[in-house]
Amino acid sequence: MPVLIRKLLSFCFVCLVYFFSDTLLAQQFNIQTFTTKDGLSHNDVRAAAVDSLGFLWIATWDGLSRFDGYTFKNYYHKTDDSLSLPYFSILNIVVDGADNLWLLTDDRLVVKYDRYHDCFKRIDQLYDSLPEFYTNISIDESGYLWLINPDMLIRFDSRENRFEK
Repeated sequence: MPVLIRKLLSFCFVCLVYFFSDTLLAQQFNIQTFTTKDGLSHNDVRAAAVDSLGFLWIATWDGLSRFDGYTFKNYYHKTDDSLSLPYFSILNIVVDGADNLWLLTDDRLVVKYDRYHDCFKRIDQLYDSLPEFYTNISIDESGYLWLINPDMLIRFDSRENRFEK
């Protein structure tokens, strides 16, 4: 970027800060920090998402925490329970347009939270002909879930309960 443009952008930024300084200074934020002492499953937080009920879901290195504004409920991997988290470490978490909670574990499994039964189900066991492993998951502006795999891109339409490769 040419020096003149950088200087012009810097000048514009300084002007904006000066003219809107009263507005900027008037904003106040309430920031709270939570740790395992407060009930969080682990202090290494990887991702977070909020569902339509107002729960804050927090993906950590050792499990998943659900925060209701007052207390934490934690979910962990249990080797003898196929409906628990399939792996201890959660890499990513998203909420789709139908308010389904989806997780991506560090071992690349995609998991859907069953709100009615309060348990977790692997996507490759819920839906036929889907791959077992994924590199990432994402949600777009329309609420579609996108599953990213080294070989394909898959879109899940939660309203139609249908996958498109």
